[in-house]
Amino acid sequence: MTYDGPVGLGDTNVRASVYVKDAFKDGNRFGAGVDAGVFFFGVTAPGRVWGIELEADF
Repeated sequence: MTYDGPVGLGDTNVRASVYVKDAFKDGNRFGAGVDAGVFFFGVTAPGRVWGIELEADF
């Protein structure tokens, strides 16, 4: 969800974004892996990520 527009009476523009990635996944997901013969190395990434971004132009 994003809002991009003026705020107040001045010339200040504000952009605000709220996001969520993998909202319905509880656990971690497989991020990357390396297969080196008989050995395997893996890394997990977070399953659910929330975020807010705020930007102001003066």
